[in-house]
Amino acid sequence: MTSYRVTLLAVAVVTAVAAVVSFVHLREVAIAAGEEWRAWLLPLSVDGLVVAGSLSAFQSRRNGVEVHGMTVVSLGTGLFVSLAANVIVPFLDEIPEQAMSILSAAVAAWPAVALALAFEQLLRVQRSTVHSSEQLESQEESLSEQESVPEEPPDTSPLGSASAPETVSAAESPWLPIDQQLEDDRHVAEQLRNQKLTPAEARAAALEQLRSDPDLSAETLGTMFGRSARWGRDRRKEFRQQAETSPEDHPHLVAVE
Repeated sequence: MTSYRVTLLAVAVVTAVAAVVSFVHLREVAIAAGEEWRAWLLPLSVDGLVVAGSLSAFQSRRNGVEVHGMTVVSLGTGLFVSLAANVIVPFLDEIPEQAMSILSAAVAAWPAVALALAFEQLLRVQRSTVHSSEQLESQEESLSEQESVPEEPPDTSPLGSASAPETVSAAESPWLPIDQQLEDDRHVAEQLRNQKLTPAEARAAALEQLRSDPDLSAETLGTMFGRSARWGRDRRKEFRQQAETSPEDHPHLVAVE
């Protein structure tokens, strides 16, 4: 058995013991505060908030960003309430009536606090997950675009650079006039994907396509160039910005949603 498995087993045992003892103590405090059958729910909200804060902090560290202040507040609040409940259990019978009223009020107010903090951690983890997936998609797209750029073969012509330039047909050129009137849009999309445009060429070609057809959706634009809908939305946003700054260059522009 490796040291990692021994450590994992030890952590699991400590976690199980801490969870059971904390659950019992929190339940006793809730019963003393007059929560009756609801006393079973208080330990879940306290320890659940600690788990939520820990997972949110772990997600932030894994993404290489600083742990947010609200995550620290949630984790600290959950730990403080859990520790306070465990400490106060032996003194429940000695608490005066006025102090018990304050304890009952605090226990009654806890669910609202726990809900607000836990929901904040849920939103933060969701935003962190979306941000991480967007970064991964952007990296994959950048790698695929770099791999799609063909390397120029060495010039083996006996005349070297003095040889006559080779005539490239319009069908082989990466700068096909994409605003030509073609009846089959699927043929246009396939033709654009097969051209293996560089990122700069694809961007310029997409803007040119939007000048000829401003109603193109982001999904359609991304599909035409073999890219994602997010890439298409970025190109539409760039096209709108150009239209706002230079309206004289877009006399035929219609409203783009």
